[in-house]
Amino acid sequence: NPGKRGGEVHLLKGFEPEKFLTTIEREKINCTLMVPTMIYVALDHPRLDEIDLSSLELLLYGASPMSPSRLVEGLERIGPVFSQLYGQTECYPVSVLRKADHDPDNPLRLASCGRPSIDCEIKLVNEAGDEVASGEAGEIALRTPFAMKGYYNAPELNAQMFLPDGWLRTRDVGRFDRSVGSRDPHGDPNSRRRESWRVVNPVADHRHALLEGRVEGLGHVVV
Repeated sequence: NPGKRGGEVHLLKGFEPEKFLTTIEREKINCTLMVPTMIYVALDHPRLDEIDLSSLELLLYGASPMSPSRLVEGLERIGPVFSQLYGQTECYPVSVLRKADHDPDNPLRLASCGRPSIDCEIKLVNEAGDEVASGEAGEIALRTPFAMKGYYNAPELNAQMFLPDGWLRTRDVGRFDRSVGSRDPHGDPNSRRRESWRVVNPVADHRHALLEGRVEGLGHVVV
C-alpha cells in the first residue's frame, strides 16, 4: 500500500490520453495500470514523444491480449517499464510476464502470458477435463489457494467449472511454450507448469481490427 509508506495515488475520472500523460509528467508518476486499448490510444497520441514519461518505472497491463507489435512500439517509445498480469475475476493473478521478460527481439516471448504466479499450478485440458499432450493447445485449468471457492448458489455451474482435486477451468485456451521458458534442470516432472505459456489468440496482433494504465512505497500511482 503506497499510501501507508508515504506515497500518493492519483485517481482520474475516465481515460483522456492528454490528461493521463500530462498527469504522469506533472506528478512524476512512477507506476500505473492500463488495459491494452488505453496503451494503443496513448501510443497514437500526437504529443506522446513531447511529454516526459521518464518517471515511469512500472506500467502494468492486462485484462485482454496485447498486440506484440504495439508492445514493441511501447517499449521503444515509453521504455522498458512494461509488466503483464494475466488472470480473471475467479483467480488473479494467474501469471506474470516480468519487465525483464519483455524482449523486443523475441516476439514469441511478448505473446506469452509469462510464468505462473507463486503457488499457482497450471495445466491444459481438453473438454473432458483430461490433460492434453505436450505441445498441444488446451483449456487453461489452475489450482491455487487464491482461486475462488465457487459461484454463489450455482451448483450446476460449479460442477461444470471445477475438475477433481480443486482444478478450476478458465475457458481460456493456451499452449505451453518451452522455447520462451526455462525448464527445470533437475528434470522435475512438474517443471512444465513453471514454463512460459501463452493464451492462444490469433487476432491479437491485428491492430486496426482491435482498435478499440514508484511502487517502492514512496512514489506516485495513477489509475
